[in-house]
Amino acid sequence: MDIVYTPEGTEPADATRIPWRPGRIRNRDTVVLERLTGMTFVEFVDAIDNGSMLALEALLFVELSKTNPTLKRDQVDFCMDEISWELDDEGKVELRDKLAAREADLTDVERTTLEDMRAAVGREPNKGDDQGDDATEVDAPKE
Repeated sequence: MDIVYTPEGTEPADATRIPWRPGRIRNRDTVVLERLTGMTFVEFVDAIDNGSMLALEALLFVELSKTNPTLKRDQVDFCMDEISWELDDEGKVELRDKLAAREADLTDVERTTLEDMRAAVGREPNKGDDQGDDATEVDAPKE
């Protein structure tokens, strides 16, 4: 998944794209994120996933500072309309599978999302597809 920051007046092609792959964030960045937020990295990841403005501000600051080293934290000022999340195919498959696992209990919005994910990446494979369920019969050896 990518977190996309498109400040007002910025063309979508010029938006800042932040790949959200927590396991790929370098340790020096995680230390800075922990210091900025007062959260452990695990708490920070959960906070990002839950839309925490504090966590998003810290992440934007760390990422934007890489191309603008004189940036000050208080210069990172954004509204939620300028932030979007975009799923890559792997993220779409993961979301599809999570929703499909509880398909009987989905809300209308979740059901629509599931159908959107199925349209984007296909239907989930049947659980028994590669388990040999369709094995052909073999004649018993002749005596």
